[in-house]
Amino acid sequence: KQGAQITGTGGVDGDVMSNGTIQGEDNSNIITGNVIVSSSIEEDMTAQSIACNQDQIVGEANPEIDFAQSFVPSETKKLSKISLYIKKVGTPGDRTISIVADNAGVPNTVSLADGVLDKDLVGVGYAWVDVSFPTPADLVSGQTYWIVFDSAKNSNHYWIWCRDSAGGYGDGVVKYSEDWDDDPWVDVVGDMTFKTYLGGGLSEINKVHILGTAKANTIIDSIIDVDAYYQTISGSTVGGTAFPGSPDPPSVSLPLSDDNITRWKEDAEIGGTIAGDCPTEPGCALTMGPIKIDGDLVIVGGDTFTLSGVVYVTGNVVPGNNTTIRCDPLFGEQSCVLLADGYIDISNNIIFSGSGNSKSYLMALSTIENCLGGVQIPPCGPGNSAIYIMNNATGAIFYASDSLVHINNNVNVTSVVGYQFRLDNNAKVTYESDISDLIFSSGFVGGWRIHSWGEVE
Repeated sequence: KQGAQITGTGGVDGDVMSNGTIQGEDNSNIITGNVIVSSSIEEDMTAQSIACNQDQIVGEANPEIDFAQSFVPSETKKLSKISLYIKKVGTPGDRTISIVADNAGVPNTVSLADGVLDKDLVGVGYAWVDVSFPTPADLVSGQTYWIVFDSAKNSNHYWIWCRDSAGGYGDGVVKYSEDWDDDPWVDVVGDMTFKTYLGGGLSEINKVHILGTAKANTIIDSIIDVDAYYQTISGSTVGGTAFPGSPDPPSVSLPLSDDNITRWKEDAEIGGTIAGDCPTEPGCALTMGPIKIDGDLVIVGGDTFTLSGVVYVTGNVVPGNNTTIRCDPLFGEQSCVLLADGYIDISNNIIFSGSGNSKSYLMALSTIENCLGGVQIPPCGPGNSAIYIMNNATGAIFYASDSLVHINNNVNVTSVVGYQFRLDNNAKVTYESDISDLIFSSGFVGGWRIHSWGEVE
């Protein structure tokens, strides 16, 4: 909408990375940093194996070190991302995942695309973990390709990649090798559990004023103050150097994996479960955590709600007028988490804060799916959103993994990460330098770092 801005403070530029189109209403929509817009991607519903019934150990002992799964894409498109259903034992390091062509029934030794399996996105329980490819592989429909997991031998720190022993994916096979560059491949029964994602269309920057550099397939009716990288441009001005014919930027994964979120839920349950809505059920209090609330969390107007650990709400979070939601001061430099399976409605002069330390923030996270604006449907929040922000909220980080974050007129927030955004007239996102390297804690003792967190999104 008109006057919406994404900016930064404390040395942060206000960069934006999007896996889909950025659409403004006019050039009063300003982004003060750099903007990278990748082409949108879609899950290939045929080139995948989602059944999981057997553990497959990867990298614990010879010769089962490197593994490969073949697949056949349904369309001739770029492969931007894959997902693996995986967990870990110990603390293995980041590993390279390669996409290669077929060579007479085994993986070729020449990589078409390389991505990194981020160790910090993988937990001790199975979860889908994304691997993005900075330079996507060009695939041809009907041809065979391989996902190659280049592991390393370590008897104490290794991976477990789930496998379908029944081999339900008819277009693929599994093989292992002690060293895939030099040693022979050996057949494995079944299919590894994986998903593939192909480019789903061209994305664009439309009617936005960008004070930094812009990278997108298509740029329309925009003002770019520095350089522009694109395939197509129209009605736009470039203050720096134009780079026509540039490749589309690759997609990126969100900074939290399913396992990160699952671990927070498990941490909350350690503190017990309240069987119903708060504040009406026994056990509800103004200082809580770690705790699971099996219902809604409604905060009475004027109260201060303090998180002493992870608070996991299976329903909705609805603070009343003039309430404060904060991390306990004992968190120090660490940040705390308020997690909801439903929507979070920030409509009534809510104050958010971390522990009082400048490096501490409160993350308000919703996992609700398919609340994407438009016609209001249950169980979505106002504006058919996952997180609805009516008032300034500068002490919190808002995160919606599968739905819309709706930021209203004249609202200023510190940081937003999500599947989709709507910024109304004069809404403003101001990234702060302190959020570039956060440590989230489940309680006062210990903490863990989100390795891939940053000030973009």
